Amino acid sequence: NLIQIARDELISAANEELTTVAGQLARDVDDAILGQYLAPLSVIRNGVDSPDLDVPQKIALLTLGIAELPDVKALQLTVAGSDLPVLITDQDYVAELRAAGVADPASALRTPLNDLQMMAREGLMGRPMVERMEGTGDWVATIALPLANQLSGRPVILSARIEMSTILNMRDRNPFNARGDIFLVDATGAAQLVEGTPDLSARDSVAEAAALIDGAARAIALRPYVAEDGTPTLSAYAFPSSMPWAVVTELSEESAYAVVDDMTRSILIIAGLGFFFATLGAIFFAQ
Repeated sequence: NLIQIARDELISAANEELTTVAGQLARDVDDAILGQYLAPLSVIRNGVDSPDLDVPQKIALLTLGIAELPDVKALQLTVAGSDLPVLITDQDYVAELRAAGVADPASALRTPLNDLQMMAREGLMGRPMVERMEGTGDWVATIALPLANQLSGRPVILSARIEMSTILNMRDRNPFNARGDIFLVDATGAAQLVEGTPDLSARDSVAEAAALIDGAARAIALRPYVAEDGTPTLSAYAFPSSMPWAVVTELSEESAYAVVDDMTRSILIIAGLGFFFATLGAIFFAQ
């Protein structure tokens, strides 16, 4: 009947909201990582790699990159076998670190050679490695890109330190937070870009999404489950291609289907009143 059809449509819309928010945030993360960070860094890498530029021009290109990319706080050129990389930093951010009590901001922003070697060894070049910055507590990603040309026969790596507030704002300022929860989780189920990276793997939705992060089947999905406190919950998850994360959205069924319940209640009240007055009318005209 029409009531059931309308109810089904509203339930479908509530379910679609969860998958839409998860899918859109996954795409937004990719747009930030691939479009705002990786694409311009690749241009800088290619410029620095050009044999047509001398050393002062290469350094000028790095300095321009810092000026034009507000989230990039440091750009570094590391030559294999050298303990002294070329490091260009955002001086305003250096001042912030110093004000936060960081004694040596340059060292805090420098990408250690061991990290670069690990990223090269494990195939993580071009993939962000996220950690917290000492002093400020900012979430910072390191992206490393190898140069095609060597310097005096030695490999060279361009690395960037990127402050992650753009992605944090995408998650934390999403209007969905007024009704439900949004999580970024890794393959262990640990929440990302959150103080203490709490383990959320006890949530069925997070455990299921986390298990799919390293696999080939990474489609957007909707999953109902019962939370630990017994609350019937709806959850959806999606996967950014640029990060080994899942975006998980959650909403209690009570909140998700509140409009459906209100509509059903209103229809029942109207139908009851209609039946009541119809009965009164029938009695009146029967006399």
